[in-house]
Amino acid sequence: MPYNEDCDIKLFYPSDDKNGSSEKDILAIAEILDNQRSNGNLLLARKLGEHLASIKPENAGELDGIDLEKEGIDVDKLPSEILYEVRVLMIFTAQITLHSVLPSVLSTEAVNIMYNQMRDKSEAFYDNVMDGTSFSFYYLAIRKGVNVEEAVGKNFAMLCGDEDEEDFIELGKKVYMLTNGYIRELVRNYNFKL
Repeated sequence: MPYNEDCDIKLFYPSDDKNGSSEKDILAIAEILDNQRSNGNLLLARKLGEHLASIKPENAGELDGIDLEKEGIDVDKLPSEILYEVRVLMIFTAQITLHSVLPSVLSTEAVNIMYNQMRDKSEAFYDNVMDGTSFSFYYLAIRKGVNVEEAVGKNFAMLCGDEDEEDFIELGKKVYMLTNGYIRELVRNYNFKL
């Protein structure tokens, strides 16, 4: 086989980066991960994700801060399709709140563990959440940034089948606010080294 010069070989540089800064980015990420691992934060994020995987309306009364019954909501009387939407909203709120209160590497780890555990415990629920449109509607409510609780409540009511039903709107608002507060308090209690 004859020798061929390599002058016609093109090198791939991510993001048209010819100065090697993507390599620096990768090294910076590796350093961040190593720091979070060595100070114990990564382990805490994993434990937090495991804990949150079991969050659902049926056990909300056992969680400090999400006592739906105390808010006048009898979970036992809610139809299964409404309980499903409540749980989806709780999971969505957990994810959004984690991303807003923890550094990216820690929130991503906690959310990934939460979803892995959910998939292991209830693959059907996990598949429905991942294939469903609920998160998209909630993201729209969050992105508006104006009267978020009301927007989430209205989207929750719409997903429950009646966007004008005040009881559903109020339920959605309460679930969102209680879950958000619970996650924030939980993160504080985990004592991450930030």
